[in-house]
Order: sequence, then structure tokens, then C-alpha cells
Amino acid sequence: MTTISRGAVDPEPAVAAALKPGMYFTGFLDTTLMVIFITGVVLVLVDSVRRWIMVLNGAPVPVEAFGPPVTKEGEVKMGCC
Repeated sequence: MTTISRGAVDPEPAVAAALKPGMYFTGFLDTTLMVIFITGVVLVLVDSVRRWIMVLNGAPVPVEAFGPPVTKEGEVKMGCC
């Protein structure tokens, strides 16, 4: 079972750990990290699907899809400047 399906279908083990005596902090930490991780994965998947649909509907492929831009001198331009 993957992390996302496990967290969505049965979050009980992490919550149960938070309810055990002496395990409150560990259970709370596990639950919090699980929520953060699953949220991040879902955000990446949603953005990826959004971009795929845009490209399939005729939008140009994003420039960053091909790596960092190279200047005329052959240097790799990184950052904002």
C-alpha cells in the first residue's frame, strides 16, 4: 500500500500512537509529518497533471522542462540575475 493511500484510507495507526500514554509527542509528530508529506505529493501531482493537460491542449512546453538556460557564451544561467 502506498503512503498516500495508506494515509487517506487508514490514518488510524498514527492517531492511535498519539493516544497511547507516553507516546503523545511521537504520535503527533508522525501524524503531522504524514499530513505534510501527503500534501506535498498531492500538490506535485496536481501541478504535473495541470501542465500535461495544458501541453496536450496546445500550450508550449515550459522552458524549464529542458534544463537550465544556456547563454550565448555557453554559460549556464542560474538564479534571478
